[in-house]
Amino acid sequence: MGYCTTTELQELLSEKELAELTAEIGGDPNEAVAQAAIDRAGAEIDSYLALRYSLPLAATPPRIRALCLDMAVYHLFVRRGIADEVRRQRYQDGLAFLRDVAGGKAQVVGLDGGELSGDFSEVVEVASQDRVFDRDKLSGW
Repeated sequence: MGYCTTTELQELLSEKELAELTAEIGGDPNEAVAQAAIDRAGAEIDSYLALRYSLPLAATPPRIRALCLDMAVYHLFVRRGIADEVRRQRYQDGLAFLRDVAGGKAQVVGLDGGELSGDFSEVVEVASQDRVFDRDKLSGW
């Protein structure tokens, strides 16, 4: 799912810069290439959000929209082999945030309380054998 649009991408980058990143021939931005970058970013975001939230999301929270834009721009720059350190860091920071969301350390504001998707009602039991070594058995060593 795309969490941002090509129009929002065009608002973030100049038309010339977007054309340089997307077009193979000519000076106009290639909307299909831009959409592919957005889709790729959305798929990455979904892979993390799916661990905590039911997808598809009913609405796109601002933080997710911003992440999608940053990630899509990064993918466009990587496509040309010219991703600078600032764009790479923004991408890495976005992935770190998504990892925190997936791990339950962060929450996406604007989503329904961070409810887990899936069925987590089963109980896990762990059993083991008696201890082989304890303080009494090792006291003479």
